[in-house]
Formats: sequence, C-alpha cells, structure tokens
Amino acid sequence: MEKHRDGQIRFDSQTKLVDWWLRTRGELFLWGTTRSELAEIVRPWRVIRFFDHNDPGKIGSEALEEGIAKGELICLAEI
Repeated sequence: MEKHRDGQIRFDSQTKLVDWWLRTRGELFLWGTTRSELAEIVRPWRVIRFFDHNDPGKIGSEALEEGIAKGELICLAEI
C-alpha cells in the first residue's frame, strides 16, 4: 500500500465503514511505503516502473484479474 502524506496506510478514498469492515475481518494494513522509500528498499535492484490505479489492467504482457485499487502500488524491478 502506498503511504499517504499524513502517514496513514489505507486505500485512497477509504471510508470509516471500510475501516470498520477491514478491522472486523482482521485485515488492517500494517505496512506501507512511498515510491521513493520502496526504491531504496529494493536496492540493489533497479526499479523499472511503478504501477498504480491509473494503469490499465496489465502489467507487462500479463493481464490482471482485477484492477489495481487506488492506494495500491506495484513495483517492477530487476537485478
């Protein structure tokens, strides 16, 4: 999950109802990062690109079963 400027880790438009539903299901987001932090974490790998909700349902030649939620971030990197 992409960490918000205020440090919260959640979907971009997450409501209090979603907060409650995730909490009752035990699916709290325990970790999130920014793109620049993630680039540092994957070192010495080289970031090829980031994918987010603005990208169509494909990563490279692979189709995603579901789109990427606003707030999710996928990092493609190579060594």
